[in-house]
Formats: sequence, structure tokens, C-alpha cells
Amino acid sequence: MSDRRTAVAAAADRAAGDAAGAAGAVRAAGSGGAVGVGAAGSGGAVAAGPVGAGGAGGGAGSGPGDLGEGGLEALLESHRVELTGYCYRMLGSAFEAEDAVQETLVRAWRGFAGFEGRAAVRSWLYRIATNVCLDMLRGRGRRAHPMDLASPVSADAPLPEALPEVTWISPAPDGRVLPEGGDPAELAVARESVRLAFVAALQLLAPRQRAVLILREVLAWKAAEVAELLGTTVASVNSALQRARATLAARGTALGPAAGPTAGPAPDATPAAAPVSGSAGVSGTARARGIAGAPGASGASAGGRRGAARGGGSRGAAALDGPSRALLDRYVDAFEAYDLDALTALLREDAALTMPPYGLWLRGPEDIRGWLSGPGHECRGSRLVPAAANGTAAFGQYRPSGPGGRHEPWSLQVVEVSADGRISGLHAFLDTARLFPLFGLPDRPDRPD
Repeated sequence: MSDRRTAVAAAADRAAGDAAGAAGAVRAAGSGGAVGVGAAGSGGAVAAGPVGAGGAGGGAGSGPGDLGEGGLEALLESHRVELTGYCYRMLGSAFEAEDAVQETLVRAWRGFAGFEGRAAVRSWLYRIATNVCLDMLRGRGRRAHPMDLASPVSADAPLPEALPEVTWISPAPDGRVLPEGGDPAELAVARESVRLAFVAALQLLAPRQRAVLILREVLAWKAAEVAELLGTTVASVNSALQRARATLAARGTALGPAAGPTAGPAPDATPAAAPVSGSAGVSGTARARGIAGAPGASGASAGGRRGAARGGGSRGAAALDGPSRALLDRYVDAFEAYDLDALTALLREDAALTMPPYGLWLRGPEDIRGWLSGPGHECRGSRLVPAAANGTAAFGQYRPSGPGGRHEPWSLQVVEVSADGRISGLHAFLDTARLFPLFGLPDRPDRPD
């Protein structure tokens, strides 16, 4: 039994003593709208009642006595990855998404005794997750990209004061938010819909519009099914979707050409169990092959790191085509050699460099080069270890800033590649104390955990 599955059971037991007792409390108090509740649960954000067709997701008609404790945990756990992806799109934070999913599974565990099987378990879980996300979003500001908050600055601009973590969209490990395997068209939709720019654009939408757009456009739920989940009408859902589309179009943001509005699984399709590796963001295949730089692999040679960038070491990089993988190889070589001529030659004319938690950002090869040769010159001599974030390639960056030039964590780089085969975004997230453990990155590039 995995640690997280055990945590679901333990949290439920601590909250209610036992699952049966907790289920009674849920039915009496209306906890989160999870089981047959109305406005009492989650402030009335999501109405009660069945959603979608029964019999999908292994849940309809199954009661606690049918599954047993271990079976229930396994059933709930099989939905963790897709629920985390949904909550991440809603919340814009990998950490908040994990908290939301944990709360969702705890509520489901506690309320399963009262689950009548009128809806598929998957639909029921999405209702709970939507409630949890709407509660978390109530009364707070939206997360953003640095580009959303200010104009670009020149390379000689002073470093501003760091802003709180809640200001920013945070990166998410592919292994936590994307399924492993499945229909290529559906996987393309999933990858496009967790890109940093798309997640940032989603935060511009009102929370319920956000839920409608994700459920309709990304997950391909029917309007009637979304209306049942949100306790509203089909006309209201269609109106919310139209407004959400208009907001994203005004921003110039949409799912990529591979991602059509009708792609993706039906809401009550049985999900493929997407195993989550112990080190998120790097596939078990990479570790089994011993690709250097992948958590759990031995050694971290430059050649091994380039191999992982070519696709063996990360799910997002594996989705890139041959030219994009070659581009990443050249990027790793140029960055580690600190060859700024070679590095900036890989950038689009409008490429952006961001560094959350700082609000400044730079645009274009000239200013990015000026920053890297000026304020960012201490990155010279860095080493990169591959990861995968937001459906694309990422790297843990280690600067030689420790005693004796020892390499220490500095940033998680998310590298965005445009359709024209150039780098369009370099996003360096500096909160390594939280992000490196989340991505399973070691504390030193030559010593994987």
C-alpha cells in the first residue's frame, strides 16, 4: 500500500474514528456536498445528486461491503492523477492541488458508506473535487505569471523585492498531473492544458467559468453532465463556456491545434490507472534504464542528462519531436558551457525569461543575454538535471555556489519550445526548498536521492 493511500485512510480515521461513523456525520452535516447534500456543503457551491451515467469508474452499485478497505483505497487512488491535474488547472499551484485532492479523497473515504451508486465514482469524485477547489478559491486573488503583472524590463534593471508564493503560478511535475499512456490525441490535450501559459490564462476566469471550461474543453464532458455537477442549467453552462472562450481568445490563448474541444475521455469512462512514481516527473522507465540525472539513477554525466532531455528521462520531453529534442540537447550544452552566443541563438525574438518569486521579466535574446552576463553571471558553471513539468521539458539547475565550488540547488527551469523549433520561454522557479523534493530532484547533481 502506498504512503499516500495510507495517508487517505489515516486522515479519515483521525477525522472521524472510523469510515462508517464518519459517513453518518457527512450525511448529517453535509460535508462538502459529497453525499446527498444541498447548500449546507461547501457553501452550496455544487448541488447534490447523481452526475453522468452509472457503472463507470468501477464505482456504480459498489458499496463499502463490496470493496473492502483495501479495495476502496485502491479505487480512490486510481483517480488521484487525473484529479490532481483537474485541481491544478483550477488552482494554479501543484501544492494546493495535492492538498485539494487529499481532501477530496478523505471526504470520499468518509462518505462512501452513503454512496448509493446512482452516479459513477469518477463523476462523484469530480463533484467533491470541484467543491473543494471552489472553497479554496473563494475570496482570494488569482495566481499569475510575471508577464501578467508588469511590462518587461531591461537587463540592467534592479532586482525587485520577492513576492509571496501565493502570487505565482507554480510548476507541476508531469507524473502528478498527466496520465501515463493512452490515446495520443487525449494525451496531447492533457499536455497542452497544463502548459504554464494556459494555466495562467485559466486563472483569469471566474472559478465556476474555469470549472466549466476545463470540464467541457479539456475533459470533454457533455453540457448536461456539467450542469448536473454544478447544479445549474445547460443554458447557463453554455453561456459560461462562451464567456470563458471569449476571455481566453482576447488574451490570445487556446489549446493547441492538436487539442480539439471534443478530444479527451468521456466523464464516466473508466480511467487507466496512472501509476505515480515515487519520484514525480521522471518515469520509472528512466530510472530502470539508469539514465543519469533521473532520480534513482546512478551518476549524472552530461551525456546522460542530454539523453534524458531527448525523451528517455521525462514524460514531457518524451512527447517532443526529434527537432525539439535536439534543441534541448543544444540548450543543455550551451547553458552548462555558459556559451551565451549559442544559448541566445536558440531563442525566439520574443522569448521570455522569468524568475518567480521576483516580478521582473525580460523579453528577447538581447536582454536575456544581458541579464545572464550581468546580474545572472553566477549561473556560470551550472549543471542541469532533467525533470518534466507542465507537459514539457524542465531541468533542476545547480549553481557552483557551495563551499569549494560545490553545486547547490538554484532553480527549477521550465523550458517552453514553440512550434517553430525555438525556445519561447525560460522560467526559473527559485523556491528549490519546496520544488526539488516535489520533482524528486536530488540535493546535488552528482548524488541522486
